[in-house]
Amino acid sequence: MSDSGDGLATFDIYLTVMDCRSQLVRSTHGPVGVGTPALGMVDLRTMERKLQECSELYGDAGFMEGKWLALAAQQGSIEAKLYYTIDTATVLGDPFERLNNPESIIAWKENAATYLHDVAATGNLDAVLRLSDAYDRGLIVQKNREMAYAYALAANRIQPGLSAPITMRDLEEGLSIKQRESAIALSRRIYSSCCEP
Repeated sequence: MSDSGDGLATFDIYLTVMDCRSQLVRSTHGPVGVGTPALGMVDLRTMERKLQECSELYGDAGFMEGKWLALAAQQGSIEAKLYYTIDTATVLGDPFERLNNPESIIAWKENAATYLHDVAATGNLDAVLRLSDAYDRGLIVQKNREMAYAYALAANRIQPGLSAPITMRDLEEGLSIKQRESAIALSRRIYSSCCEP
């Protein structure tokens, strides 16, 4: 299904690979709860079952190292597009790889910004909040307090009372009256384009 372009199937592969990697790490560091005999036995059995399920995958480097998350996002999976913006280690590799390939960071930022806007346009609250944060911090997109405030206002329209008043005040701080008015108008456009019936 993944080969035929099914983004959800590809995203499932990504989740499976991440779960198997997690199980491998846990097995080398010992199970959680070993100090309590009953809990340790349950955790050991669960870990053993998971390792067995993953055993065939561990030997397939192409499968375990595949760029499943990036592919799932390209194929249109909403979940993958959100995870793409968060799981930079999977998309970009370890910090040394990033230093050797700064162009990959530029491409990641462009893709991440596009994906967040695509998903926010569907009314996804997580994406709207992440865009507010992205514009506030300036990591994925260029820092823009007016846009950060507009997306926070839009998120509060989607789910009233979502952002604490202190958070809203922090975002509003430093904006001129004209910028606030512009952000309010933009938040209405964001909301009407994604979420109005």
